Amino acid sequence: MRGGVRTIKCKLYNEPDDNLTALQQILYNRGIPLEDQQEWLDAGYDDLISWKMLGEEKIKTACNCLFENIVNNNDIFLPIDCDQDGYGAGALLINFLYMIAPSYTEKHVKWAHHEGKIHGLTDMMNKIPEETKLVIITDAGSNDIGQHKELQSLGIDCICLDHHPVSINLKDSPAIIINVQSCDYPNKNLTGGGVVYKFCEAFNDIYCDGLFSVDYFFDLCAVSNIGDMADYRNKEIRAISLIGLLS
Repeated sequence: MRGGVRTIKCKLYNEPDDNLTALQQILYNRGIPLEDQQEWLDAGYDDLISWKMLGEEKIKTACNCLFENIVNNNDIFLPIDCDQDGYGAGALLINFLYMIAPSYTEKHVKWAHHEGKIHGLTDMMNKIPEETKLVIITDAGSNDIGQHKELQSLGIDCICLDHHPVSINLKDSPAIIINVQSCDYPNKNLTGGGVVYKFCEAFNDIYCDGLFSVDYFFDLCAVSNIGDMADYRNKEIRAISLIGLLS
């Protein structure tokens, strides 16, 4: 403060353009070109990308694994990451399973929360119930190859639905790893809740003939992406957020 006048140091994103509205200027400052702004503002269902882009054959394999475990009344265990994306992704999958198989889910689907900021299977191996036949890791787990192999040795299937960078050779892992970073999916900003949503879409299409409305869980998908600070400039993230928050 100098001479009783408070000064604030600031840096402009871009120089103001008197020809732009306030909204246009804000969006331009945030990296959305003027010619793309209306499409971004109007983002909706047409901007959602097919689950098949996550790797159609691998997702079908994962869906078949889940289906076989449900049919055989096997116990499923979910480690739940303790952040917004982890909570949203886990809740989305559990609620989807309850929608398609309520009595099965009540009896056979178990979960546990991490303590602190640990992710994946690192602190979860001793929490897996004895009768478990399938572990589904949401929002984590792609690189936990040691635990993948341990689960295999115990006769337990493993599915990872993840969005974090992959540092292993996926072919070395016995787990079925669906990860937006390791496939041709064009939106690398999709978070764990988004990957889980796509997986549920696929399962509904393949095994339920589209009978159930997976859109019912768009709110959890949106909160997961927003909570994990997915890049909102991406049209699919914008679409997920709009649809989810309005649902």
